[in-house]
Amino acid sequence: MHSTNGTQVVTTLVHAARKGTHPWWYSSVICRIPRRVDHDLAQQLSEEAIRFARVGVDALVLSPIPQMIWGVNPELISLVKRFHRVGVKIIVHLPGSADWNTYDFNGPYSADETVTTLLGRVRACVDAGVDGIDFGTLPFIHYGPDSVERREFMHLLRVVMAEVANTDTLPILTSSLPHMDDSDLQEILQESWFHHLRNDTLLDIEWKNPQLCDAIANTFANRDPVGHVAAWPALPYDDSEIHRARTLFALALPGATYFDSPSKDTISSSFVLMVQQALRTREEHGMGTGSLAHVRGLPWAGPDCLVHMSAQVLVVFNTSDTTVLVPSEHRPLVSTGVLPTSIASDTPLAPGQCAWFETARIHPRAFATE
Repeated sequence: MHSTNGTQVVTTLVHAARKGTHPWWYSSVICRIPRRVDHDLAQQLSEEAIRFARVGVDALVLSPIPQMIWGVNPELISLVKRFHRVGVKIIVHLPGSADWNTYDFNGPYSADETVTTLLGRVRACVDAGVDGIDFGTLPFIHYGPDSVERREFMHLLRVVMAEVANTDTLPILTSSLPHMDDSDLQEILQESWFHHLRNDTLLDIEWKNPQLCDAIANTFANRDPVGHVAAWPALPYDDSEIHRARTLFALALPGATYFDSPSKDTISSSFVLMVQQALRTREEHGMGTGSLAHVRGLPWAGPDCLVHMSAQVLVVFNTSDTTVLVPSEHRPLVSTGVLPTSIASDTPLAPGQCAWFETARIHPRAFATE
């Protein structure tokens, strides 16, 4: 806490930095392909693998058609190897559902497929050398206290874990959770075998301050005590300024961040460039494993503007109704708005825009001596 021109500025730590080295999935940025991967799309993705690598993503999450996830499938093996050659990992989405034709594969997990069929798909993924297996969204019924569904699902997880534990690649297990009370969530996190359990923090919240700020703090408050990585869900893609701002904001959060890839027909070069710049900055500053603090009371921000310190990067998301001028002492790194042409100029952020800044150095006060 300190004062600026008579205004009290309060910095609240909500997540401490992780020390030492960690597995890749602790701080990964994962791009989701939001449609079924058929033969044509698999070929297209293979040809574009280097583009994903150049953007800087750590992994792709794919939902292949069922024919590709059975037995020793040369097409899936080739796709995984192509991305591995350029340094990008592959997570395969495995919903236990018979409905494979829908484009929305973030729906709930169901037990339409038998355990034998599911294990066959897991083995196909292991044989292909995938880096992760995703179960989609787990319905709340699987977590009812002492319920039959819960016991059956936990048994299924143990079977899957036993299957992947005997492999050299040891793929991670990921999933999404529905909205639930903190007490239920904490119980799940304590017994969970998932590496990533995405919650709906960014999907089921009004993007305003302090609601968003409080929801993020609550996410870390539930996960940090049990050592569970915060995994932020992908925001459905649309070619709008507010989506770009929200994506940039999410990429600044510690933990694992998912985002949707636009389709080839709607892809925006400005969106790709922004993500590329953000991921480079995120890596350089260690934001994925760094600390996160909320900053309140800055005279130029106002109460409705959300300001974070992610590692050593100042993140400003203007959720107010008026333009915010970020002082020139903070050098802009990435922005969804217009950057100033002079380093001596303030950076304007219109409502709904987001930017990252290099934090201004604090100069020690000079004291007169006799």
